[in-house]
Amino acid sequence: MSGLLGMLSMAARSLDAQRFGLDVVGQNIANVNTPGYTKRVTELAAAPSTDRWSAGGGGEIVGARSMRHRLIDRRVRDEVSSQQRGNAISQQLGVVEVPVGRAGGSLDAALDDFFDAFATLADTPTSASARQEVVLQGEALGKAFADVADRLSSARRDADMQVRSSVEQINELTRRIASLNEQLSGTSASTPEGAHLRDEVNRVVEQLAGYVAINAVERENGGVDTDFSGRGPPRSPGGARPP
Repeated sequence: MSGLLGMLSMAARSLDAQRFGLDVVGQNIANVNTPGYTKRVTELAAAPSTDRWSAGGGGEIVGARSMRHRLIDRRVRDEVSSQQRGNAISQQLGVVEVPVGRAGGSLDAALDDFFDAFATLADTPTSASARQEVVLQGEALGKAFADVADRLSSARRDADMQVRSSVEQINELTRRIASLNEQLSGTSASTPEGAHLRDEVNRVVEQLAGYVAINAVERENGGVDTDFSGRGPPRSPGGARPP
């Protein structure tokens, strides 16, 4: 009778393990378009035998593991930082290009007119109209420089506002990472909650990499230590450097 009960128990554990595997597959399908979600794989282990005459106790569930690769995660963060840096430079150069103007239609045109007026005056130094033209072109050139300076000052103020806004976002993201690290410290990575928290912290770290270049190192429990300088051991977002 004990042999029959053992076989039934082993079959029940096996069916439960397969059911869990199907649940994991369903979770992967349901979240195929979820931002930050990482595919899960089922981890099973052989159940030890309780009887010396038994080959084993079947299979049992260990948990679900996220298929993450630390090197790929780091490369993604590096590329996100590089892309956003290039976008920021391009955007600011585009802003500066507007007040400077196109070639032949802005400061260079005013300078050409000013020097042309001087060339005409050099040819006819006694001409009153030539002298007047130099004065007019000089005033126009001064106004053109003043207009460009005003527009560049406005662009600088806008850039400063964007920087302050970015700093606020960076502070918010680092606080979020610190909170997630704290939650992960008491959660097993093989549990559904732990896998979800690991996905969330990596998503937030990737968002942070869009604002500033960072050095991020994953902890054993799935948390992440970050350093903005990229030098030395990384700092925890909520505290001092790890031991």
